[in-house]
Formats: sequence, C-alpha cells, structure tokens
Amino acid sequence: MKKITLLLLLVSSSLFAQLEGSWSFTPDAGAMGVGPNPGDYSWWSNNADDVTTRSCLFDDEYVFNADGSFTNVHGADTWLETWQTGVTEEGCGAAVAPHNGSNAATYTVDAAAGTVTIVGSGAYLGLNKVTNQGEDGAPANDTTVYSYVMSADGNSVDFTIQGFNAGVSTAEWIFKMTKNIPDAPSLEGSWSFTPDAGAMGVGPNPGDYSWWSNNADDVTTRSCLFDDEYVFNADGSFTNVHGADTWLETWQTGVTEEGCGAAVAPHNGSNAATYTVDAAAGTVTIVGSGAYLGLNKVTNQGEDGAPANDTTVYSYVMSADGNSVDFTIQGFNAGVATAEWIFKMTKNSDTAGVDDFTTNSVKMYPNPAKGFVNFSSASNEALDVAVYDMLGKEVLRANAVQSQLNISNLNPGMYFVNMTQGTNVSTKKLLVK
Repeated sequence: MKKITLLLLLVSSSLFAQLEGSWSFTPDAGAMGVGPNPGDYSWWSNNADDVTTRSCLFDDEYVFNADGSFTNVHGADTWLETWQTGVTEEGCGAAVAPHNGSNAATYTVDAAAGTVTIVGSGAYLGLNKVTNQGEDGAPANDTTVYSYVMSADGNSVDFTIQGFNAGVSTAEWIFKMTKNIPDAPSLEGSWSFTPDAGAMGVGPNPGDYSWWSNNADDVTTRSCLFDDEYVFNADGSFTNVHGADTWLETWQTGVTEEGCGAAVAPHNGSNAATYTVDAAAGTVTIVGSGAYLGLNKVTNQGEDGAPANDTTVYSYVMSADGNSVDFTIQGFNAGVATAEWIFKMTKNSDTAGVDDFTTNSVKMYPNPAKGFVNFSSASNEALDVAVYDMLGKEVLRANAVQSQLNISNLNPGMYFVNMTQGTNVSTKKLLVK
C-alpha cells in the first residue's frame, strides 16, 4: 500500500509539473465543442473561421503557476456573451468581473482520477460560463472540476467537463489547448564583457582557464576593452563598436606597446559582417573582415587575428533570463587541441537602442572618465542623459546636454549611461575613476 501511495504521489507531482505554465486554445477547428456524450461534440464546435472572429478568446491564457496558484490572463479583451452583466451582444470586449482574472485562485491535480480542480471566484478553463452545475458562470463554492488528458510530450492537453446539463448527464464540453512555449533567449542586442575578474580567460581544457584570466584590476586598466560592444542586429548583421578606443596589442600593425588606443583596421568595425546561430549545436558564426567576439586576435586557427575565410565559430551558453552569455572558442592552439578561450558577457540594451546608437554615431568619451564625460554625434541634436549605478538606481540626470556632462559628484565605479536623442535611445557602460 505504501508503494502504491508513493507511486500516486510521484505521478501527481509529475502531472502537476507538466501542467505548470501557460496554455491557450489550439488555433484549429474543433478546439472547443459540446455534445451529448464524451467524444461526441455534435451540438456545437468552433469552425476554422472562429479562430479569427474569436481571436480575443483564442489568445487568452490559462496559467498554472509553480506555487499552485492559477490565473486567467485576457489581455485587452476576451469573448463576451449576453448572459454576462452589461453585455448586450456577443463579441470581443474587456473581461467582465468576476471572470476577469482579478481574484486569487488555485489548482490541484488528482492523478488517480485524472482531474484538475480550479478554486477561485471567476477562475475557469476554456469558457467561463461552463461549470459542473450549469452554464451560468457561477460554480458551487467557486470550484470547478475538469478531467484532462495530456499528450506524451506535454505540449497539448484536452480538458473536459460534465454536469452542466441536468437533462443529459453525459453531456460534455471539450477544450483543446496547446502550451505557450516562451521564446528562447536571443543573442540579438548589444553585449560587453562582464566587469568582473575572470570575464576572459584561456586554458588547456574547457572549464580550465589556468593559463591566464583577467583580474579585478583589469576592469579598470583595460576599461577601453570592457566598454567595447558586440552587436547582434535583428537583420543578421554584426558590428564591433569600440567608441574612442579599445585594447591594443603588439601583434597589430603599428602598435609598439599594449594599451588603450584607436582601433586598428581591419578590427575597427568598419567592414560589413554577419552572424548566424545554430541553436542545436550551440554555436554562433561571425563572418566578415575584422569582425570578432571578445579578443580580436583569437580565431579557430591561431592568435593572429586572421581567421580563414574571415569566418570564426564560437560556442555559446546563455543564461535562462537571456542577460548573460559565455562565448568559448577552440582551435587556436595547434599543440593543445582542447585549449579554450572564454569570454563572459552581459547584455547592454535591446536591439532598438543599439541600432539607434550605431546609426546616429553617438560617442561617449573618455572612458574611464573623471570629472567630465563628453558626447558627440553625427547630428547636433542635444541628448537627455540619465546615469544609473550597478543596482539600477538613478544617480544623475541632465537634459539637453550638448557636449559635456559633469560627473564630479559620482563615486568611482561602473555606471550605465542612458542616452536619449530624439526618439532614439541607447545605453553604454561608463567607468568613473
């Protein structure tokens, strides 16, 4: 008996987890229907045109949260019927209380019975009028019990309900739903090195970067590298944005010592480049003369900044929230095939801001800065500037900035500078000395 009980608990837990998430009606004919018997929905079912004419219903979300709470999400509108208070004709409109998702609700799963129970004023699955007692949207004790059958992959489910028709006890409604799978985090946008020790490193094996990695002081001494941007645009183009300077090394033409200076061609972002993502392989391919991620010298063939066919392939692992990513690259060390560089980056801003920044050629310098920071752009339009600390707190704001901003009251450290020029918005990191 204990084994059976444990098995049922495990199954219940598994089904609870499978239901977790957001669901909507499957956008097909027959997604909802009613009839005299299970499997027979001949009294009424939606047709293909209803997916469009009732789109405000098909985009509703039925959300099973991990903590056992349940939410109806309607957006701007949902499908209304004349049984509801104040509704004179069927059609799309703002959800009517209590069926507007404003009240707390919960759900529980009974694995043995194959049911899910929704409890809460106005909470429902499928159509708000259908309860276990009738079609008036007023379930006894604010509780409705649905049977359900889920697909093997957990991405679709059929909810059914009975008891609403006193004259035909076997009558049944069916609501066929599909799980709303959130989009995977995207590389699209602007990225920079995470301003921490170990943001870049190299070693003999993946995960072992013992040959060299940056320390905390490098965030300041190499700030011209840490504020570089690696921009993945929505159209598949890729751009290296260096601002006034970047980190230079002596392998580059004309460079006699390491340090900050103007980017050297072809690694100066002046040439067109593209990127392609292979999500299955976990790789991103950069193609273009002088285009790169992390350090310009590192390629799949060596450390001379000259990749074969102007093409470099990086592996990447992105955080669940899409705000940080680790890029890695191999092949640069002929003697140690498993040797690997890692470049840890943090997202700067969305693509719109990046495109605006790049298009309008807004520059912020010097960086690091002390006392003042300067701005210049292709247009002479003034900037509205807001400065935020690493916790997101606004510490400085100035409107109609023409060329220079006084930052003498800021403590040394890393900040985000939000620049608005007309309708264009961009964000850059600023290191204050």
